[in-house]
Amino acid sequence: MNLAEHLDRAALLHGPRPALRDGATLLDHRALADRSVRASVVLSGAGVGVGDRVALVLPHTADFAIWYFAVLRLGAVAVALDPAAPETVQHRQIRQVDAALVVAWAPAPTLALPGHPVLDADRVDLASASGDPDAPVPVGQVGPVGPVGPVPRDADDLAVLVYTSGTTAPPKPAALTHGNLVHDAHQVAVEVLELTQDDVLLGLLPFHGAFGQTCVLNAALLAGASIALAPREEPARAVDVLVREGATVLLGVPSMMQALLAAAGPDDLAAARVRVCLCGGAALPLGLLLDLERRLGCVVLEGYGLSEAAPVVAANRIDRRRLGSVGLPLDGVEVRVAPSATDGTGPDAVGELLVSGRTVMAGYWGPHGVETDTLADGWLHTGDLGHRDADGFLHVLDRATEVMWRGGHAVYPRAIEQVLYDHPGVREAAVVEVPVERAGGGEPDLVAFVVLEPGSAADPARPGDLLRDLARQLGRLPAHARPARVEITAALPKTRTGKILKRALRTAVQA
Repeated sequence: MNLAEHLDRAALLHGPRPALRDGATLLDHRALADRSVRASVVLSGAGVGVGDRVALVLPHTADFAIWYFAVLRLGAVAVALDPAAPETVQHRQIRQVDAALVVAWAPAPTLALPGHPVLDADRVDLASASGDPDAPVPVGQVGPVGPVGPVPRDADDLAVLVYTSGTTAPPKPAALTHGNLVHDAHQVAVEVLELTQDDVLLGLLPFHGAFGQTCVLNAALLAGASIALAPREEPARAVDVLVREGATVLLGVPSMMQALLAAAGPDDLAAARVRVCLCGGAALPLGLLLDLERRLGCVVLEGYGLSEAAPVVAANRIDRRRLGSVGLPLDGVEVRVAPSATDGTGPDAVGELLVSGRTVMAGYWGPHGVETDTLADGWLHTGDLGHRDADGFLHVLDRATEVMWRGGHAVYPRAIEQVLYDHPGVREAAVVEVPVERAGGGEPDLVAFVVLEPGSAADPARPGDLLRDLARQLGRLPAHARPARVEITAALPKTRTGKILKRALRTAVQA
């Protein structure tokens, strides 16, 4: 089982149909497979073989897909790095995974490290497959190359190293196998999104993350669907791509969805053809879900996952969903709630979510390879707290590390944030604990930070009115769960994938 086999299968079954549109560049399935084959010849000529780690420092373009599948075709391991990360971070990660080769687009000379050569992807002569980094022939302007079949791999063989998002701890490389990726992409494509070859997925999610790789790139490939790439940093352009290319499937984190709606004019989405939207990566406020459905005329599904599980663990389905939940576990994935000393067992009992099954990583990559001891008896301890209701739907409450204890009561920041999101003037919200100096000590303060909705009725020039409104809404909460204060801010710190970085927010507040 080699994930790259599915690229060849798509070329055979859907050859002339669109696979990937990147601005003016349109690749059909046959062309995408052909260019990936040529790139694999270049990599092989550079000495890449089975099991070698190849770091990909590539922009959000068609070139990522070409080189990604080229690496997998050789039985090597693709390690996608954030191309916008500081070079110091890229250097650390290249050393951490001991990359045999770094494939980058117009890299800075300082990217190269001793023992980790860099291949400049935009200067490779694929016509001769020489791997000469000084040849200025771009990918695609080459002659035919003989068939190069994917190296056979077992389901348990390593395929990619994906760095975790780093929202609550420093990013770590999760080791995902060919079996992990194929199973999760298949379940997302068939069970959740119900993809067909006629679907067009809007490619907003970055491919250096598991969400983008599995749910966009690989799911589209398995279904024979197409991808229309769009710049997530420019939501107005993304809206234009969504409408112009007739995107039928939208995927992203809530902050991306917020930005799209904010960038779209009253009539900009009237011609949109989106039929389903899958949100994950962070809690989806109910108001945002309803706004998406109203303005796009589609069904919105909330899901749950993490990089260590390839990443989707559970999701609502088009014909089976429960608002406020993250849905049902995927087929082949088991979720159980670890019993809590305070909550007991049974439906609605709260505990840490444990995950097992065909999508769970082999382990984290360490100095001596994959460290399998990170899984306890085959179960992935997610660090997330939640419960399952009587019908099996999964409800995620918060990260265990984010839970705050006030007067002996557990306080979940996500629940407070949902109350803030209920106000029409609030676009984003985050609640953190902030230590304060008090005579005799005491508990830290709960502080809520909110970003105003552009064009809302809330008047930035009169913040007192909004704060009084929010105070009234927060009054619905128990006294121990009410923030000591609410602060209006222009923006919240986020990862490149749009997740709110609470640890950075806490650091900034305490500075």
